[in-house]
Amino acid sequence: MRPRTLTLTAAARRELERARNRDPRPYLRERVGAVLKIADGETIPRVAARGLPRRRTAKTVRGWLNAYRDGGLPALVQRPRGHRGFSPCADVVGKVLGWCVGGAGFAVVPSGAEGRAPGRGHQQREEARM
Repeated sequence: MRPRTLTLTAAARRELERARNRDPRPYLRERVGAVLKIADGETIPRVAARGLPRRRTAKTVRGWLNAYRDGGLPALVQRPRGHRGFSPCADVVGKVLGWCVGGAGFAVVPSGAEGRAPGRGHQQREEARM
């Protein structure tokens, strides 16, 4: 089992304090703040329960500490997530449905026309056709 304390060099402390105070990523500022509090002598359960902007489990804070020990500040940065797929716009979906079904009961509505009641101009055009 790893020790629950952390000793920082002056350079490492400066690097962490700079990240805590200036990094644009809130999640990284929170993680770095937790590591700094542990280095200042606070216990992991206390930091998890009361030392952060949001309550975390001790397991989560312990994971951040272990990540920092293993890889330094870059290890606290979130890894990029995988591609989440393609989401076509409503116009494309409507056109594809119209083509697949062959028009049997389905209509492709032009963008912006859905939910719009026919106006007076529509009635006048219908009367002119008769």
